[in-house]
Amino acid sequence: MVRAYVLIQTEVGQTGRVAGEVAEIEGTDSTVPVAGPYDVIATVEASSIDALGKMVVSRIQGVRGVTRTLTCTVVRAGLPPIQLTRGVESHQAARATSWMVSNSIGVSLPRADAVVGGR
Repeated sequence: MVRAYVLIQTEVGQTGRVAGEVAEIEGTDSTVPVAGPYDVIATVEASSIDALGKMVVSRIQGVRGVTRTLTCTVVRAGLPPIQLTRGVESHQAARATSWMVSNSIGVSLPRADAVVGGR
C-alpha cells in the first residue's frame, strides 16, 4: 500500500465543497481544510504508486474547484510519529528520531542537535 498527503488548492470559496467531495473518493482516509498556500490536505491510500497517480489525476483533480495539487508520498509508514515536546526532551527526541530515520532508510541525515538547539 502507498500512503500520501495530497495538498489541494481550490478556487476561492470552494474549500468546503472540495473537501467534502474529495472525502467521498475511495481511498481517501481524511480531508482537512487548512489555511496557507493550500486549502485542503487529504490523506489517501492506494494499492500502488500507479493507482495513487490515477486517483490524484482522474479523481481528485477532476473535482470541480480544484486548481492545483501536490502529492507527498509517505516514505516509510512504519516509523513512529514524531511528538513535539519542550526543552531537553525535544532535543533528545529529535536526535533519536533522526537516528531512527537515517538507519531505517539508509540515508545519512544531518545531526538533529545541529538542527534543533545547536548543541
